[in-house]
Amino acid sequence: MHPADAEALRVRLRDVVRRPRIGPIIALMTRGPEDARPIVHGDVIPVAGGLEVIHTPGHTAGSVCLYARRHRLLFTGDVLQVVRGRLTFASPLFSDDMPLARRSVERLAELDVETIAFSHYPPWRQGANEALRALARGEGTA
Repeated sequence: MHPADAEALRVRLRDVVRRPRIGPIIALMTRGPEDARPIVHGDVIPVAGGLEVIHTPGHTAGSVCLYARRHRLLFTGDVLQVVRGRLTFASPLFSDDMPLARRSVERLAELDVETIAFSHYPPWRQGANEALRALARGEGTA
């Protein structure tokens, strides 16, 4: 878990009452893993030939994607979603900082990707590179 997300899970009720937003409310109700090891941009997790950690803040401050370069496979979690058959950003309702999320997608668009794996949608296998680049250029759904 990225340290920024680990910190966000330490939210207190008074913080949520003072500044109510959906992210902190969900964090208040979420139990964090007790044995989470910090991962940061540039780390490589030694599975699947090496999963590169790419810090992609915006959805949350500590959002990360994992990139298996050898397989041209990008795990995005909730950083991206599919709406009406189009690749798009995470829902603004559940994201902390949409301008930052857009900049994070620009970082992803620089990768050589054949398949995108999401948290809630089937894998995107057709034209993944171009779909990421189009979204980074602002041609995707907001």
